[in-house]
Amino acid sequence: MKNKYKIYAGILWVVVIWFLWMLWANYLKYQKDLEIKQEKLAQTETIWEAYFAGWCFWCVESGFEKYKDEWVIDVISWYAGWNTINPTYREVWTGETWHRESVKVVYDTSKIQYEDLLQIFWRLVNPTDNEGQYVDRGFTYTTAIFYQTPEQKEAAETSKKELSASGRYGDKEVITPIIPYTNFYEAEDYHQDFYIKSPIRYTTYTNASGRKEYLESIWWENIHYQIPGE
Repeated sequence: MKNKYKIYAGILWVVVIWFLWMLWANYLKYQKDLEIKQEKLAQTETIWEAYFAGWCFWCVESGFEKYKDEWVIDVISWYAGWNTINPTYREVWTGETWHRESVKVVYDTSKIQYEDLLQIFWRLVNPTDNEGQYVDRGFTYTTAIFYQTPEQKEAAETSKKELSASGRYGDKEVITPIIPYTNFYEAEDYHQDFYIKSPIRYTTYTNASGRKEYLESIWWENIHYQIPGE
């Protein structure tokens, strides 16, 4: 009988030890998962989005993607507007939907600041033209800065004032509107990274637009914005 109790006691101790080990293993796993979640949360807190419109989104996208990988995470072509839900390129191209060709810039605030993105944007557009950009005319191609937070709004307004006071545009007024983020719809796949997918068409289009000559006349000394620490 005593041997029987010893066996039961041994089994009980094994169960208790196994149970305690499982509790400890689950605790360690919980702590590890918590650390991973905290790391992801910290990373997410530094990932932000910025939205700009200025001429054809092919060109604005390629302009921001020059800073990709090291400073900018991704750049995506979008339609910004409110008249039509999920518009097609053909609908937007007519100008009847009142959408602007725009881009979403995904960036890491630990590497590049919103103020830097504004400086890059100014070097891609003519902010004094309220009827389009370069060879493309109409509302679809007009410039705009879409803010999502009071901080982005303040930064954009400050940057615009400084640009206006710089004298780069002579007596012309910097008219690019700074407006709240509203409705954005991602453009079709064939528009994404168009300058990579169709380099000949893209190059022909941009070379004939007069954009390069115009921007070089305005930003002749630093057309490629230098990121602090670059």
